[in-house]
Amino acid sequence: MTSLSEPVWLSKNVVKLFPLKIDITAYKFIFGDSKLWQAYGNSVLYAALSTIVSVAVCSMYAYPLTIPEIRGKKFWNTLILIPMFFSGGMIPLYIQVANLGLLNTAWALVLPGAVSTYYIILFRTQFKSIPMELRESARIDGASEFRIFWNLVLPLSKVIFMIIALYCIVGSWNS
Repeated sequence: MTSLSEPVWLSKNVVKLFPLKIDITAYKFIFGDSKLWQAYGNSVLYAALSTIVSVAVCSMYAYPLTIPEIRGKKFWNTLILIPMFFSGGMIPLYIQVANLGLLNTAWALVLPGAVSTYYIILFRTQFKSIPMELRESARIDGASEFRIFWNLVLPLSKVIFMIIALYCIVGSWNS
């Protein structure tokens, strides 16, 4: 309610629950600045881009970890767990982004957070809950692994996709 009070009352330190007179001058000043809208648009763009990339990468990383015939699953599972316990830090991340030529681009904000161990574990758990018989029947019908993933696993996993997308949007917005 302080933001709706007149500046005179604020300078006299007279703050009431309901302002004596409503004054929206501060809001006109803030919302009249075009840089605010540009910054807001950038935040929306980065949050959307980060969410799309992260959900796509993490789901495609998690799906092969649920296929029994794939060799080396233990290695790939261990590989995603290492960053969960040992963070690389900000300076090596900056150096890596600089070496890739991504400084001052949207990708410098999107790519470092594209792979999340937590999201991969959630996707993998959901994908494992889908009965193997459904995948086997799709293979018998001649479907490739990508087609099984796209036409069978994705539609059955809409809920986890929405949950992870929500986590991703909130996480990228807050950072």
